[in-house]
Amino acid sequence: MAEDRVNKFIGCLVSTAKLMAGTKDPFFVRKMYLNLSELIVVYKKTEGESQVKRIINPIDKMLETLDYLEHLKTVSPGPLLLAKKNFLRLKLDILKSASEVQGDGDKLIKKVPAQKLPQKKNLIQRQANQDLSPTKERILEFIKQVPSVRTKQVIEEFNLISERTVKRSLKELTDQGFIQRKEDNKAVRYSVEVS
Repeated sequence: MAEDRVNKFIGCLVSTAKLMAGTKDPFFVRKMYLNLSELIVVYKKTEGESQVKRIINPIDKMLETLDYLEHLKTVSPGPLLLAKKNFLRLKLDILKSASEVQGDGDKLIKKVPAQKLPQKKNLIQRQANQDLSPTKERILEFIKQVPSVRTKQVIEEFNLISERTVKRSLKELTDQGFIQRKEDNKAVRYSVEVS
């Protein structure tokens, strides 16, 4: 693991040296030199330790300088992208090893428990658990009486209620699991879900 990190560090040094040789702007050459010097000093001091922030800072500074070079398009993209890739790999390696060293409570990457899918309940339990608006109750009763009813029929039955409200109520009833939505060719049909 340590040997792999040393190889990544050497890759960063070599790719930055190639990039510095191809950069014509003395300001950026000096900035890269200072960032690289700081990285070498910090890397040497923290070689065996797990001081992540101390070593990540110079890497972030170098990545910021490389972003400026990329934006200004003052160097050829090949060596620039290679240097960027090497620094990102080194940073990832350091962050991974730091998260492995720390305890479970201090991990940098937190595991999120997967959400459980809701299990189907029968219609009576769902009705007991959720209060439906009077409009939804009337629509649900109509769908119970007329199995496999089309949206158009529901809208015509409840013509005093706006079409938009009826469609929204149908969607909410479907989302809550009271009814099922089925498509036949271009017609949408609703029926009471049987569990």
